[in-house]
Amino acid sequence: MNSVTKCVRKETYNSGANLPYICKTMNSNYTAAIKLKQIITMCILLFVATNTHAQHKKIASKPLQQVYDVNGIYIHPKPISTALIAPHALHLTKPFNPVKALQALIPGNFATFPRLEDSADLLNITAWTCNNCKTYTLQDWENPITFPFDANITELADTIHFSNAHGNHILLTFATHDALNCTCIFCSRFTGVVLGVALFTEHHNVWELRAFNYGLGCYGAFQKLPAIQMAELDNCEFYLLNSNGAAGGVYYSALYMFALANGTFKKVLNIPAVRRYNTGLSNWDMGLKNAKPAPGQKFSPIEVTLQGTFLKDTLNMEFGSADIPPGLARYTPKNDSFDFTVSYLYKFSNGAYHKTSTNAVIKK
Repeated sequence: MNSVTKCVRKETYNSGANLPYICKTMNSNYTAAIKLKQIITMCILLFVATNTHAQHKKIASKPLQQVYDVNGIYIHPKPISTALIAPHALHLTKPFNPVKALQALIPGNFATFPRLEDSADLLNITAWTCNNCKTYTLQDWENPITFPFDANITELADTIHFSNAHGNHILLTFATHDALNCTCIFCSRFTGVVLGVALFTEHHNVWELRAFNYGLGCYGAFQKLPAIQMAELDNCEFYLLNSNGAAGGVYYSALYMFALANGTFKKVLNIPAVRRYNTGLSNWDMGLKNAKPAPGQKFSPIEVTLQGTFLKDTLNMEFGSADIPPGLARYTPKNDSFDFTVSYLYKFSNGAYHKTSTNAVIKK
């Protein structure tokens, strides 16, 4: 039998002494057993270390849970799926409750609390994420956005009751912000919010969901949605004026109109610079009315009227936009200033409104 001699230093409490060696003689079988034990121990340690590293890597790769702080209340967005957003067979009992309607449309984590600027006004929001929702590219003032966001905060905006030939309706509007992982909504002059709408119709003493769109476009400034105004009731048309301008400078408003078509809302008209204000130079405002439709027409023609004052010396133009309303350019070379009323008639065809005529009246 083969043998091996192993020498180890004898331990002593006298650290300054010369430590003698003690030698032991061991056979080869005993040595092999020790080596095998060492190999097994190393394998176990390696497995534990590798598994621990993998767990840390898995945790590190998982995105941090978004947290939203409103007036000191922290809200965690709830993961939802497309199947949970606005069920097709959504029925709400009377009387209509907009808070319950929003909860049914987007079942995220819901919260209600007083607004910071007005404690008498309640802010109702739902916080949510959706990994399998279809994404849309929407244009904001400066850069396009991708919606839905990684985390979303949706708040009620308005509840509009109206009636038409088809009965009683409610248009519920709401705004969705990007829920940043911080204690605020990022606001600036060029950040709007995403407009969402839901149309409910009264039927057999309940409110039935007729149409729903949670991402019609990005509008407003400082993440505040413009006021929604009804236009033509038979097709549930509504519009908003999207305004922007520098502090103390010229403001412009663009018109955006939406209508119900084939069970969903879509943009049917966009007119830039329908308002120019906040300046002592050229100013004008907008009016809108429906004209009587021709027999067989489903959508009424729309007349948009701009009324105001033109001054030739218009300084500090923004966006290079029209400081002369469309249709008045031929009057400006020979007139330094005048009051005006200009009307545009729009008719519906191929899924949108198109301008068919312009009528201008000038008063020097």
